[in-house]
Amino acid sequence: MSELSAPAAILWRARLLDYLDGQAADMVADLADLVRVPSISGSAEENAIQDVLSARLADDGCEVDAWPIPMAETLAAEDFPGVEVERAEAWGTVGRLPGTGVGASLMLNAHVDVVPPGDLDPWGDQVPFSGTVGTDAVYGRGARWNGGAASSRPGSPTPTPPSSAPSHARTPPCPAGPRRPGARHTAATCGS
Repeated sequence: MSELSAPAAILWRARLLDYLDGQAADMVADLADLVRVPSISGSAEENAIQDVLSARLADDGCEVDAWPIPMAETLAAEDFPGVEVERAEAWGTVGRLPGTGVGASLMLNAHVDVVPPGDLDPWGDQVPFSGTVGTDAVYGRGARWNGGAASSRPGSPTPTPPSSAPSHARTPPCPAGPRRPGARHTAATCGS
């Protein structure tokens, strides 16, 4: 794999940032919509959001593969580390955007479940699944850490560990914005 020269890298960086700036409003709206889905671990919404994500990946031109995870077999496996909540059903989703066959590939992996919001009093005016868009942030459970609105687009904020107290997650809308949603046991691949 050849590396870009410094001038070419600067040009590509500028082009990428210009593109992201032009798409920021749509990416923020996309993130806010996903935060509004209460995909709490083990809930029906955790599974239902997989359909939403599959459709979005397909709309983006990805080849999509979605499959039920064989829960009984997975849970019974000797080397399976365990689960944090009971699940009767779970899904994996992969979106693949083929490249030209030349150059590096990029794989982004995410999950979509979030921990319950806990005591609502500390949330104040912010509702855990509101997806409220502020002047410099999107508010709601999963807006920042790799949870309910987790996505597989480059440039998402650094994940923050979940806690029982509300995070009032803040996701800056520019310049990079949110990544495209991935899923539990999910990968989105780009490149060759």
